[in-house]
Amino acid sequence: MSYITSWVGDHEGGYAYEERFLESLEPRIKRRKAHAREISESPIDTYQPRDALDAIGAIAGEQQVIMINEEHRTPVHRALTLRLLPILYAKGFRYLAAETLFESDPELNKRGYPTQETGYYSADPVFGDLIRTALKIGYKLVPYEHVRAVRCKPSPDNPMSCDDERERGQAKNLIARILQADPQAKILVHAGRDHNAEKSTEYLSMMGWHFKQLSKIDPFTIDQMHMSERRNPADEEPLYRYVTREREFARPTVFQSESGEFWKGGASHDMTVFNPRARYEQGRPTWLKLGGLRKPQVLDFEKLDRAEPVLVQAFMAEEGENAVPVDQVLLYPGKDVPVLMLPSGTMRVRAIDKSGRVLGSYEVTLP
Repeated sequence: MSYITSWVGDHEGGYAYEERFLESLEPRIKRRKAHAREISESPIDTYQPRDALDAIGAIAGEQQVIMINEEHRTPVHRALTLRLLPILYAKGFRYLAAETLFESDPELNKRGYPTQETGYYSADPVFGDLIRTALKIGYKLVPYEHVRAVRCKPSPDNPMSCDDERERGQAKNLIARILQADPQAKILVHAGRDHNAEKSTEYLSMMGWHFKQLSKIDPFTIDQMHMSERRNPADEEPLYRYVTREREFARPTVFQSESGEFWKGGASHDMTVFNPRARYEQGRPTWLKLGGLRKPQVLDFEKLDRAEPVLVQAFMAEEGENAVPVDQVLLYPGKDVPVLMLPSGTMRVRAIDKSGRVLGSYEVTLP
């Protein structure tokens, strides 16, 4: 429900479900107690803030592989990768490998837009637009998930052996599907959670570590997952609460020392991105403007029956019926009507009820 609620534009609702989920986990309750302490100083007090897009763009020319992660319940992480696409393309990156992609959609690169069969998390309009934008710019999209891991049985001496098989399988797929044919390829990898970490333990090594060992390429790994807001501040890292309290920043930010080192919070990643707390305008988070790529659009539905929740979806006019929406919002009875956040182009907008019945539709063109 946390995933799905965020996919229909209710990001605050997604965080609420996440909070309920975390409260059901005993290890998370213990961690919450540990996170409750406040700090009055931090290891990055002497570091200077820097716009994450600028910082990543500056190092991209020297990198062959950049791996950035997301928390699956947090679509704002996909927004950063989307905005990185033209920056990295200008630096020679031509491949986007995304964990969410299904091998069962081989026509994706030819078709030019995502459908509901393209992947799982790509049903989120922000992820869908990440894929759509990459294809328009000229990236080749590559699935790399290790699907056989679901049939794995853990070995008696290592309960994490199936997880390790998945991590290693993902790394091997990246090599086999891109580097074997194009050894000099510059690759952007959008991974879930800590899969891009460059760490290894007795029982489990992450995909980033396996990739480095197998390919002999040291990827530049970026963590977004740990320094982002949660509905309950007790679920946040104490450092995140401290930094958002003591430093003012409105965009994804990294911190850099005088010697040029990025703060990374450990040895598992090369850079940590701090995402600012969300601000809301007209019922939507302002980060959905994507740096000016999208603008708010007031809904043009008159006399719409809202006795029950109504889903409003916007699709690119040239895309098929099964395409992932550009944006979508739920209209709840008795609540203010949010806006759609739309890019330039011609879009068809429709309202449907819970059974899928179309209640109304219109077309809009934005310059």
